[in-house]
Amino acid sequence: ESQWLTGESARRAAHAMRGRHDAALIGVGTVLSDDPELTCRIEGFRRAPLVRIVIDSHLRTPLMSRLVRSAQAHPLWLLHRNGADPMRKKALLEAGVKLFELPVSPAGVNLTAAAQALAKAGLTRILAEGGGTLAAGLLREKLVDRLAWFHAPGIIGGDGWPAAQGFGVTTLASMPRFVPVAQERWGDDYLTTYRKA
Repeated sequence: ESQWLTGESARRAAHAMRGRHDAALIGVGTVLSDDPELTCRIEGFRRAPLVRIVIDSHLRTPLMSRLVRSAQAHPLWLLHRNGADPMRKKALLEAGVKLFELPVSPAGVNLTAAAQALAKAGLTRILAEGGGTLAAGLLREKLVDRLAWFHAPGIIGGDGWPAAQGFGVTTLASMPRFVPVAQERWGDDYLTTYRKA
């Protein structure tokens, strides 16, 4: 069975989006479930390497993951909380991974501090690709200024993967609002782009 919800055209568009950003950001849950490579695989599209970033509070990213194994060729930064296992840190550093120790929040790594650290490191255009826990945290901290939403012509239902986990919206007035700015068709799929309202 295919692991892809969207078709080849939409996946190519997603790779092009990566190519227009300084970095791609995911949570460790995505690393553990998908073992992604997180590169821009459109030949000749990027001049500078895409920085791959993982929010990984406890440094659970496997040493044999595709991300770590390719860290020498494609920059990999792990953002973690203090108190990480020194031996684990040493092994990741030896594999070529750059580590950022950040303050914590009740949900894990403080995402506002993470955004500030990434900006200080020169990364200003970051494509947050997921998963649902990371998306919820970014929305909760008001760190999202644009949404790019790919939708496939199918419905998974209640046991599918949420775009964003719950993040404390208690009234309709308090939910994050976005305004649609464009819609494109990629094969059978659609990409709708929104900006913060």
